[in-house]
Amino acid sequence: MSGLATLYVVYPPSYTPSPSVQSTTLTEGDTFMYNYIISADPQPDSYTWRRNGQIISNSSRITVTANSITINNVNRSDSGVYTIFSSNVAGNGFANFTLNVYYPPVLGDIQQSVTLNVGAPFTLNCTPVDEGNPPANVSFSYNNTGAAEESVTTTGYVLSVSSVVRNHRGYYSCEVSNGVGRDSVTVQLMVRAPPTTPRQINSS
Repeated sequence: MSGLATLYVVYPPSYTPSPSVQSTTLTEGDTFMYNYIISADPQPDSYTWRRNGQIISNSSRITVTANSITINNVNRSDSGVYTIFSSNVAGNGFANFTLNVYYPPVLGDIQQSVTLNVGAPFTLNCTPVDEGNPPANVSFSYNNTGAAEESVTTTGYVLSVSSVVRNHRGYYSCEVSNGVGRDSVTVQLMVRAPPTTPRQINSS
C-alpha cells in the first residue's frame, strides 16, 4: 500500500535590500525611497517600521509598506537607523539601514556693531548654534582682505584681538559652511582713542 505526502516547508521572513546598500546620505528637502525584496513562506502577516526604536506610521510625508518606505522632503530629524520587523507562522524577521541627512550650519544672533576703547580686547565668536551636517568649517576676513594682521588671532570659531588700536577699526566677517549651505555675519568695530595733543612748534 503506498501513498503520496506533500511536504510543506515554511520559513520566516528575510530581507534583501534593493539596491543593495545599507546606508544612504541625502540633503534636506530630498525624497527618500528604500525597498526590500522579501523572502518568506507564507508571506508576513504583520510588519512594523521603526526609526531609532520608535514606531513609524503613515503620514503626509511618510509612506510605509511591508517592504518599502518613502519619505518626502526629508529633514534632519529623519536621520537614524530604520528597521523593518515582520512575522509569519514560522517566525520573525528584520532588517535595518541608516539614513544620514545633510543640512547647513546656522549662526546665532551676533552683535553687528561694537565700540571699544584703545587697549580693550575684542572677540568675535562665530560658534554656530547648529554646526550642520557635516560639521561646518569657518573662515574669517578683516575689511574683506583676510584677517592677516599679527595682532589678530583665530582659534576655532573665535577671532580675537588682545588689545585694540586705531588700526583695528573696520569690518570683521566670519562665514561657516559645510558644502550644503553657509551662514555669515559682519561686525563693525569702532575704536575710541583719546585725542592727541598738538605738537608745539617753536618759531624763531
